[in-house]
Amino acid sequence: MRWMELSHGSLCLAVKVWLICSLSILDANAMNGAQTAIALNQRVAATPARCLGNEPEDACSGVLMRPMIEAHQREFWRHDSLADRQQYEPFQLLRRDGKTVGNPERSGYVMHAGFDAAAQGKPYQVVGREGNEVRLGYWDASQPKQLPVQAIYYQLGLSDALLRAQRSQMAWFQATGQWLPVLRYVAGDAPFGFDQREQLYNGYEVAKAINARYASQDSVCPDGRSRFFCNGVLVRGTGVGSFKAWNPSPASQRNNSVSFSYFSVDAGLDITIWPQGYIVSPLGGPVTRRLIMSCIYPFDGGTSNLGQPCVDRGICSGITDKTAWLNRYPTPPRNSCAFRPDPAEFDVGVKAHRWSLEEHRRVNEDYDWNEVIVQAWPQDKPGELPLEAFFYSPKVRYPPAEPGPANARRFQREYVTETHRYLPVLRLDPKAPDGKLVTYLPLDQATE
Repeated sequence: MRWMELSHGSLCLAVKVWLICSLSILDANAMNGAQTAIALNQRVAATPARCLGNEPEDACSGVLMRPMIEAHQREFWRHDSLADRQQYEPFQLLRRDGKTVGNPERSGYVMHAGFDAAAQGKPYQVVGREGNEVRLGYWDASQPKQLPVQAIYYQLGLSDALLRAQRSQMAWFQATGQWLPVLRYVAGDAPFGFDQREQLYNGYEVAKAINARYASQDSVCPDGRSRFFCNGVLVRGTGVGSFKAWNPSPASQRNNSVSFSYFSVDAGLDITIWPQGYIVSPLGGPVTRRLIMSCIYPFDGGTSNLGQPCVDRGICSGITDKTAWLNRYPTPPRNSCAFRPDPAEFDVGVKAHRWSLEEHRRVNEDYDWNEVIVQAWPQDKPGELPLEAFFYSPKVRYPPAEPGPANARRFQREYVTETHRYLPVLRLDPKAPDGKLVTYLPLDQATE
């Protein structure tokens, strides 16, 4: 088959007949994930009988999909034994005029249309067609950058399909240094969709937002509400067992309290209690189920056995600054009074931790965290909660037998299974030399 001998200009003029000129000359690296989904849906909708130069329909329309069976190796672009024997890879052409994909598997990948691939200097050879199967000639799998792969897809709603697609996304990144978008696939007129939160590279943005909140020392939000509505980082450390990390424990349900720590650069916290857990979004954000702050203890409040955790140890009335706090508690206290969630009181409760440690540097590790009480929520509602990320930490009161991200990955997998949504795993280190509370590492994610 003779491929492209046209300039971008003449190609654009001709392809306008099919209303996809802008897609044919747009470099793959210039498209974001949302634009890629739109481009693919437009190709599905385009139904010309032939393309420019009397080329077959798949040169300018439809989507070439390659479903991947579960047993296919991690580097999805490599040939399996059947392709080795046949010397071609079978793709299925998806178009709205009745050309459908029989079995898209849980995940797979799509190629650029023939004209787009040629315009990028990555033409491929079609060696045969049968029905809606388009057979692409055997390529050099050791040079993935030379392949016009446009996106990875997964079937929305199928267990582990997203994680499998992310595994392919990671493999491509490791081989090429480039991120392919992961797209949702649901059979229909516009089958492809994009969610920024499902991309492995989105973890960098999540970490950036969390670190910005950690660095803020604003005592109140711009609208005058308490700082936890917009800044700081609420962290819930948990153990690992036959329970879901996001469910309140039986004790928390009894006294309507779930313990968090509030990390902020002006709080001076050094460690977490547990080596894994989750981070929630600021409590002022739009969510299905809003968490309600009850109080803050500048140090461990020892609240597990209290009937009313924010009342039984007393309210810190009249403590409005450092002097008043140190007069009341000359040394770092266990089981101090509690500060209410009002703007001024909560801000003092955050800073009191650091004030004590500035006067008495390090008594022991029992004093390195604060305790924030949030009202309990119903069991088994992970999709309604404002979860932002899972974390693991090297700076903990109760270190694990095997340090690292393994338990946080477990939470991540369980969350995807139950909600079909994705949250990144972050490394949390309040003593990191660069002053950043969390770090995102692609290799920490549950892609295997």
